[in-house]
Amino acid sequence: ENNINDKICSAFVTQSFHLQCILHYSVGCAVCVELSLIMSGGKRRSRLQEKAQLGQELNRLAEKLGEACSIPAATSQQQWESYLRVDAITREFLAAQKPSHEPVECGDEETQKLYDALSDWMKQNGAEIDNVKIGNVNVGERGLIATKSIEADELALSIPAKTMMSVHSAALTPLGRLIRNDALCKEMPNVVLALHLLNEKFRRDSFWKPYIQTLPKTYRTPLYYSHDEMDLLQGTSGFTDATSCVRNIALQYSYLFRLIKNYPNLSLNVNTFTYDEWRWAVSTIMTRQNSVPLVTEIEGRQRSLALVPFWDMVNHRGGGSITTDYDDENDCLKCFSMWQCDAGSQFLMYYGDRSSLEFLINSAFVPEENEHDRFKLKLGISKADKLVDKRSQVFESCGLPAHLSGIFTLTRPTRPLPVETTLFLRVFCMNEDELDSCTTEQARAEPLRLRQMLMDSSSPWSLSLHKRLWSFLNTRCELLMLQYPGTDEEDDLKIEDKSTTTMSRWIYKYRKSERRLLREMTAYACHKLQMLEVE
Repeated sequence: ENNINDKICSAFVTQSFHLQCILHYSVGCAVCVELSLIMSGGKRRSRLQEKAQLGQELNRLAEKLGEACSIPAATSQQQWESYLRVDAITREFLAAQKPSHEPVECGDEETQKLYDALSDWMKQNGAEIDNVKIGNVNVGERGLIATKSIEADELALSIPAKTMMSVHSAALTPLGRLIRNDALCKEMPNVVLALHLLNEKFRRDSFWKPYIQTLPKTYRTPLYYSHDEMDLLQGTSGFTDATSCVRNIALQYSYLFRLIKNYPNLSLNVNTFTYDEWRWAVSTIMTRQNSVPLVTEIEGRQRSLALVPFWDMVNHRGGGSITTDYDDENDCLKCFSMWQCDAGSQFLMYYGDRSSLEFLINSAFVPEENEHDRFKLKLGISKADKLVDKRSQVFESCGLPAHLSGIFTLTRPTRPLPVETTLFLRVFCMNEDELDSCTTEQARAEPLRLRQMLMDSSSPWSLSLHKRLWSFLNTRCELLMLQYPGTDEEDDLKIEDKSTTTMSRWIYKYRKSERRLLREMTAYACHKLQMLEVE
């Protein structure tokens, strides 16, 4: 019995000990849970506070950015200072909105899988692309390679409208309400297309996902220039365009950043609508947009800005003509071969009559030879000119803006000067008697006839006026050459320097193309003066 009692007592003590352990463990767990909840709540409150502080900081930056972009910048020095101010604020945005992980570039094998997926998606949606395929054409560059011999004028590829991202397709998405309500979006279709692209990028079920995931991760537009690269453009006719591009896109972002919050049904929010994503979307539009005659149920067929998948991978070749057309009946874009293209060769097309500056800003390269190159020439009439009022009257009478200054175009001598440039130069160089002959009641009553008279080389005062015109143009181009940054020899050395960035090389090539045009125009003006002396 004693043994039994001892065992019972022992068992009881053991059970009591176990129970105490369990009770202590339970209490400990409860304490741990309570501490965990307290810590979790603290972290949550901390995250909410950080998020609120970040939101306040971003709102402050957006307002600051808008103010910086709105400061007028007329002179080159003011444009440079404005660019530095705006760029500094966008860098603050980039730092504050830095993603949790940096985007990783896909390897060649993974990239090819994405291109294969794009090709499959295009075919599934009715594209005819068997004549070409996506492939490497240069180091780090892609293009279309002919899979068979393609004859000149033969159809190379056909892209149906349903695959295109356009302003029209944007209106059919949740962006539609914003587009209808917002004044900026109503006036700027390129902004709508950039918002459309970005909104689709963050939609998991986007119809255009196979296309979007093949787009470049970054670009070489002015929105990505370093200070040194932008500085290389100072003194060129493209400096204003490049700095204005940065300022205008930053102003758009400042405005849209605050607007997007009013549309919670979009996939764009404070986390996705960052400045880095906006400049990526805008750069995509800048380098790839095209005007396409698309059909809408309400408005019928109208031209719309659009991104055309697959076709937008065709690279440029100069010396040709536009060989892309739109098939209204089948509602698709058709691209024909400009030249004979052998199997395995790169399939190329002509981008159009663009200047070297347009190629640089919108396509991030400059052709070696460009017969359609143009120079932006700033011309103005001094208010101190005693004939300023009469010149202004003639401008107005012949349909030109009565402004005393403006940007006019110089072409290469192989192409005629634009009408507006010729008219301005002739009125600019007229003496008082010539101006009086253009300000009579009859002349003002017949603006078309006045324009024809100003352009007519057989006019009574033509010889004398022509001499003044070509003498002025010769002097102006010579002065521009003297003020132009660098020399061809210096730029050639920089182009060959392996430490020079890719974008800097293109800028140096652009500078060489402008110098060449100014030299050619100077030589042509001298030639015209010599010919006039003979007459």
